[in-house]
Amino acid sequence: MIGLLALLAPLGSAVAGDLYVPLAANTALGAFTYRTLLILTNTGTTSADLTVTFHPGGSDGAVPPPATPYSLPPGATLRLYNDVPAGARGMFALSGDPSVVVSARIEALGANGGVLASTQVPVLSATNASAAGRSARLLGLEQAAAGAVSDFGLINLSTNPAQCTVDAFRSNGGRIGSTIHLSLLPRSNRDFAAALAILGQTAIKDARFDVSCDQLFATYALVYRSGGPETVILDPAASLETELVPVNDGGVLFTKPGLFANGDEATAFDLPLQNGVRYGKARIEFDLLIDRWRLPHPDNPNFKNVMSLRRPANLRLERVLYCGLILKGSVDYRTILDMGLPFPGAPDGTTIKSGKGPWKERSTYHLVLDYDTVAKRVLFEVYQNGTRIQKLEGPVNATDLSNLPGKNVRVDFSSPGVGDGAYFPTYGWKYSNLVVKLTPLGRGRS
Repeated sequence: MIGLLALLAPLGSAVAGDLYVPLAANTALGAFTYRTLLILTNTGTTSADLTVTFHPGGSDGAVPPPATPYSLPPGATLRLYNDVPAGARGMFALSGDPSVVVSARIEALGANGGVLASTQVPVLSATNASAAGRSARLLGLEQAAAGAVSDFGLINLSTNPAQCTVDAFRSNGGRIGSTIHLSLLPRSNRDFAAALAILGQTAIKDARFDVSCDQLFATYALVYRSGGPETVILDPAASLETELVPVNDGGVLFTKPGLFANGDEATAFDLPLQNGVRYGKARIEFDLLIDRWRLPHPDNPNFKNVMSLRRPANLRLERVLYCGLILKGSVDYRTILDMGLPFPGAPDGTTIKSGKGPWKERSTYHLVLDYDTVAKRVLFEVYQNGTRIQKLEGPVNATDLSNLPGKNVRVDFSSPGVGDGAYFPTYGWKYSNLVVKLTPLGRGRS
């Protein structure tokens, strides 16, 4: 089931030179209106100026439309809702003071104008765009006769015209047609609604587009359900060469951009901790779409195994559960943190429980878990549309956050089966935009 997946961008991009928001819309898709929201913040101590330009889809960026100027006082934040004309779709270009940071969202509005869903849109610059000649791959594209639709977007960020190619593939690697050749004007974008249907595919899941251009470019897909507000924005997948990034405090940053797990199956990643190094802090962030609770029986508490941080081992006594995240899918929909055993061989683990939880079906949340072995505390936060809606904290039991020979620290999502008749996999739920930062003991704090 497709649902709203907020593209991870907890911090905005700075306006140093030109930035681009690839999806700027104020148009109807299915039964809902989709509009782009820009959020601009001046992080400096003096006033900052910038301009915002809306480029309609397919227009020639060599002759840009008039820009709209803005000035932000120190520390001020400005939200722009109406910089796209009604019925239009294209991209934004922003330029100005580097003290201004920018984030963008696409919002699904109901008939009464209320926001039903919201997801992050990437903000592009020369540093995160795709270089000429490189390939960018969009994964997880879908098309259904009465369900998911995938729109395809392509942006030329160069001042020269671009020639691009698109190759489409099924989930088994089989080609969908021949290579598609596309031409783009300078600094322009092109959108292709229901791109898979254009290729003759009306019932397909997990398709892939491989995209390349002879100029600096970017690409994305908008996946939505025509009968509801659920929406996904997909940006290019990361390769294994770029998912592990050293950070300046001696730690590592492990990322899985885009959709990385389907709750129908258990997914696990061994974290790349350095041998012989103990870590003081782990931060885990990801986006979670709750599809449906799927109650097996009215009297079943219907616990959902969402995520865990653990160090597995063959022997039970050597296994370590640092923290497990469980959602109760009935009555009060509370949040539960399973903190594992207080000492090896203890008869029961300890838990941290919330009151009534914020969790609702067909909703997307941004989850942040901070596990601190020095302070011996865990902090769990839930955000929706940029607002924190739940905070849960308490003591940790396990403080040896390190790999051992043959025993690697791991993050798990969903579960392989039902436990004790009440702990279920997260069937139909979607996980996206995983970021795990690990900081060694005695190093800088994240």
